[in-house]
Amino acid sequence: MEFIKKNRLYIMLGGCALILVGLFFDFAKVSVSFLGQSVSDSKSYIDCDDGKIVLVTAIISALLIWFKKEKYSLITTVITLLVVIIDMVDAKNKFADVSSYSAYGLETTVKFGISPYIVIIGVVLAACPIVIDILEQKKIIKSK
Repeated sequence: MEFIKKNRLYIMLGGCALILVGLFFDFAKVSVSFLGQSVSDSKSYIDCDDGKIVLVTAIISALLIWFKKEKYSLITTVITLLVVIIDMVDAKNKFADVSSYSAYGLETTVKFGISPYIVIIGVVLAACPIVIDILEQKKIIKSK
């Protein structure tokens, strides 16, 4: 707990940087199989439409943290988390060229890349010190 308090700025900014880095890795790979043949498509998160929303929210979070408005950055990090979760649930539809095959009853599979997990870890790092402060103020957890 003491480590988090001493390095809170670096932890939160590192979380925002991790979100930004995670945008450039593969988000998901969608495959369609038919009679032993397979067609697949993969995209980085920044290539998805919602990746640009995550990019903007990560930059806003970093700026709010830098200018000591950390509590407001909690809003943008929660928005980032919600966008990533929604994108993971709706991953097949993010790949328009492959998802059209599922309309014909072909088997489609989705395998997530490393990008959504990096972004989620970044969100946790960006929000963790703020959440700890709020819990200490509400006396839910004790500080030493």
